[in-house]
Amino acid sequence: MSVVTAAGSAENTGIEMAGPSTELGPADYLVLVLGGAEHFIAGLVRKVLLAEDAGTVVTVASPEFWTHSRGAGAVKCPAKPPNRCTCPDAAGAADGWGHSTHPCGNPVVSGHAGVGKLVIRTKAAPNTVMELPWAQSVMALVWTSGEGRDSDGLAATMLTSEKAEAVAAFASLVSTVDHNRWHAALRLWEQCQRALGGSRAMSEGEIPTFRASCVRDGPHSFKSTDCYAIIADAFLSAADSNWKVGLEAPDMEVVGVVLWDHIVLGLTLSKSRDRQFRNGKIAGEAGHKVADGDVLPPGNVVLRPSTAMALLAMAHAMHDNGSPTSMTIWDPCSGTGTIASAVSTAIKRGCLTGWGIGGEIEAVHVADQDASWSDFMRTDARAVPLRDGVVDAVVTDLPFGLRCMKRKGLEQLYMKLVTEVERVLSGHGLIVALTAQVGSRLLAEALSTGPWEQVPQWPSPMAVNVGGLACHVFIARRARGICGERHSAPPPSKRQRRREAVDEGTKT
Repeated sequence: MSVVTAAGSAENTGIEMAGPSTELGPADYLVLVLGGAEHFIAGLVRKVLLAEDAGTVVTVASPEFWTHSRGAGAVKCPAKPPNRCTCPDAAGAADGWGHSTHPCGNPVVSGHAGVGKLVIRTKAAPNTVMELPWAQSVMALVWTSGEGRDSDGLAATMLTSEKAEAVAAFASLVSTVDHNRWHAALRLWEQCQRALGGSRAMSEGEIPTFRASCVRDGPHSFKSTDCYAIIADAFLSAADSNWKVGLEAPDMEVVGVVLWDHIVLGLTLSKSRDRQFRNGKIAGEAGHKVADGDVLPPGNVVLRPSTAMALLAMAHAMHDNGSPTSMTIWDPCSGTGTIASAVSTAIKRGCLTGWGIGGEIEAVHVADQDASWSDFMRTDARAVPLRDGVVDAVVTDLPFGLRCMKRKGLEQLYMKLVTEVERVLSGHGLIVALTAQVGSRLLAEALSTGPWEQVPQWPSPMAVNVGGLACHVFIARRARGICGERHSAPPPSKRQRRREAVDEGTKT
């Protein structure tokens, strides 16, 4: 990793930083993205940053294993990009949509620490990196345990030892990080604050504040709160400057993300002081808010804009091989309008051309989101007022789980929704749908009864981590034929026949 020499200090703070005339080398960033889609998003990031710096290097820093915690015990399974479980006992598939017979049943790393991680080394402008539309959070990279420094096996000790020994192993790993790495990350933080308009401490000459946070998942004998003081002590010992703790609205967060025996450390670069890593969760994004109770039940969280942008990128990449043709994109389950609003953002950024349509059975509420290239309408997704064959792609975050409705209701919704999608899609149109839990099985069943074909170069369903929950992204292409025509369904499966028999018995 690059180390940039200091050439000055911040007034009244003692922060070492590069002076205005200093030529900075490449900077190291840690970017958190949609877990499970790291390799796809890494390609998008390279395309953007190489336009500014031909020497940009983007590396996937997520650990190359999937965690399966059900059954007799927790095991690690090797995985190959992009995101396919290769365990011997997962080779058998229950159907053509990739549902494996693995005892875990879901090859994805769950938990908030299972977020995707990219390490970027580039000379591109900080604003360019900070504004990557697929990034959940952008940090200055301090260190990642994937660099092979753990010759004593301390990372494994975190998983196999009692609390005192495991905490000591974590402290040894964090405290021995080279101070030059901390210094380089601090200089990048200061550079980004200048690009973003400066932090309060920099503008007012105050002593800057920080807080230590940790996002942790795995069979550790210690808690995330046990890591806070260790991370803070490591930062203060290396900072060589006047910093003080500020828990409520710090100028910067020092963040550790611990997934099993894999650790990454970074300094947050966001200017917003209220986007923090609290309660062991990834910090929020602009436009990513907990509902106020008037739109959704209290406590529900809207889809992350970065996830919506990733889903749109998948649709565009598969639509005529990513050619710049115009696309009409429909989200039948729009909710607060995140996906349809993301269409407007993508068009403004030049990521795609076209138009977005969002529909929701309740009144659509679009708050703090750009909808200049999207239309919203209040409509039932099972019967929408759209002509046959007018939509190029359907991109949606489907309702799933018993919090939305009972299984029977979800099953009826998915079947009717897929039928309506078949009608409005143009010939060879795409569906990109995010779902999880019981929804994954129901969607696979619904797609198996219509004119759908898998995209050869794309794993479907793709296992992803959304807010710590193991989810699936289904990508399917409508088979060529007459737009709006419902192809004849295949004979009912054994499961469907058994269900129909039970229903007939109930009626009689």
